[in-house]
Amino acid sequence: MTTVLSAKDLIVIHQNQPLTTSLKVAEAFGKLHKDVLRKINSLGCSEEFASAHFYAHDEITQAGAVKRKSKVYEMTKDGFMFLVMGFTGKKAAQIKEAYINAFNEMAGKLYGNTPTKKRKPKALPNGLTLEQQDTIKSLVKARVDALPPEKRAKAAITCWSSLKSKFGCTYKEIEPENFTDAVSLVARVTLDGDFIPAGESERPVIDGVSRNHLYCLITHMERLNRYWIQLMPALRAMESAWAPRLHDHIQDGACIAGAMRRAHSEALHSEAISHQRH
Repeated sequence: MTTVLSAKDLIVIHQNQPLTTSLKVAEAFGKLHKDVLRKINSLGCSEEFASAHFYAHDEITQAGAVKRKSKVYEMTKDGFMFLVMGFTGKKAAQIKEAYINAFNEMAGKLYGNTPTKKRKPKALPNGLTLEQQDTIKSLVKARVDALPPEKRAKAAITCWSSLKSKFGCTYKEIEPENFTDAVSLVARVTLDGDFIPAGESERPVIDGVSRNHLYCLITHMERLNRYWIQLMPALRAMESAWAPRLHDHIQDGACIAGAMRRAHSEALHSEAISHQRH
């Protein structure tokens, strides 16, 4: 039985941006709010990602004559996805799907790019959500497009074959709790003609220059996404025909940047420290 949760139950609008809160997440997933706060504080994501997708504020609640101040987090769609990746089980998967649909519905109303109803594919009952499928497809495309044209067909086959070999099924049938592993596999698989050379270790080797380029690319993509969120309402007010298209490309780029940051977290962490020193 699918969980029915409406957009207004899950999403709030703040400064023309769809957000959810740690309180709503706790309520939807049946968790204690303090446990959700503890999970957010121990995510281990970069400061750039945390500052762009999680916003803390104090909320005053009153029970009788007693007033209590507690911390509450507002979070973007990407922040929510990062937070709930570890929430497993069929019930959790249904709630994640409801949240993604709610985010998309509210974004469509705000930005004027509500999807048409003539084509509405469905996710498999126990497989990845449509959002997760799109993330994997975008990451495969990004890796393949970075190669010389004559290498791309073989590289695409390598990516999809690696997923099928690892999980024993098509990417659509991968269980939601294995989504992070699937993204990591696509990000690190060695492709013929790739700038990351094959090595004896399963972990890819990145030289100093490439590591610096990757760090800068991811950082700029994350910042671009943050600035875009602030700029989008003005473009929408101008009825810009390019706004919806740019929105989709920037959101996809930010999602891929987040996946690459997680896949190369150790190398990028050392690069971030180096940049802070300079």
